[in-house]
Amino acid sequence: MVRFALDEDFPDTIIDALGLGVPEAELVPIRHIDPRLRQMDDWELLLSLHHLKDWDGLVSTDSRMLNLPRELAVIHQTHLTVAIVEQAGHDPVRAVGLLLVHLPTICRKTARSVGQIWRLSAQNKNHDDPWEELKRIAEHRKMSVNELFHEHKLSKKALGRNPLEELPFPH
Repeated sequence: MVRFALDEDFPDTIIDALGLGVPEAELVPIRHIDPRLRQMDDWELLLSLHHLKDWDGLVSTDSRMLNLPRELAVIHQTHLTVAIVEQAGHDPVRAVGLLLVHLPTICRKTARSVGQIWRLSAQNKNHDDPWEELKRIAEHRKMSVNELFHEHKLSKKALGRNPLEELPFPH
């Protein structure tokens, strides 16, 4: 079974109403995993999920993270799968519907050996490689992908640090 954290845009009421009966996946809102995850930047959230070890990735509607080199570098380094529900507007029912359509394929193709980005829309397609996305940003910035990656990648020490350990657990 593949385990994904859900960002804040997936309300419990809709998830519960639809049942999300996809046997290949377990979907848990980040607020149920650890409330401290809600206050983190996306790259820290991803790094925390990596350190929790039980999570294969994140499902979000925040496509802006795919334009941020740090987030892409962390996806590449941690080998997490990130599914971005695009073209849902601010309609949580549509977002959950798109997720349900694509989730069985994502679960089948998720591998802990490679980072994956899935852009969910009405079309089926394979995952995007975070390295290729870094290349796209590097070209736009007129720099090499290696230079961009080295500028934004986490050090071994930072990659080994769990951001959750630095925050107090709420009572």
